[in-house]
Amino acid sequence: MKASPYPLLTWVLVAACGAPTPESDVVDPLAVIEVATRWDGTFPCADCAGIRYDLALNPESGRFRLLTTYLGTADGDKAYERGGRYGWNETVVCITPALPEPEECFLLADANTLRKLDMAGNAIESDLNYDLKRVN
Repeated sequence: MKASPYPLLTWVLVAACGAPTPESDVVDPLAVIEVATRWDGTFPCADCAGIRYDLALNPESGRFRLLTTYLGTADGDKAYERGGRYGWNETVVCITPALPEPEECFLLADANTLRKLDMAGNAIESDLNYDLKRVN
């Protein structure tokens, strides 16, 4: 497993996520995160039709590219691209944009799903979709 460049954050997130799941439910993060992957999904939005996330992770460089598209705004779809570094532990991937923006973290729910966490690193309690699905 690759060590996180954010050891304190990793420790906090591991503590916040609670006890590990039973052995049968454990996802091998090396098989998922240590290869170049792309993830996408559409999250809820208060004043638009949704926010589409297209996240690409490159383990060789430790960098990410995130394209967020605000769908159905009054001015049409608006897309923003960000990049920066990312780190992970066994169950959490955190992206840190190069610009002064907040870090975003995702729980590796299964081999094909990253689930967005709140700013404190906790699960978002909602019936709405906060999942990114693996594209490749």
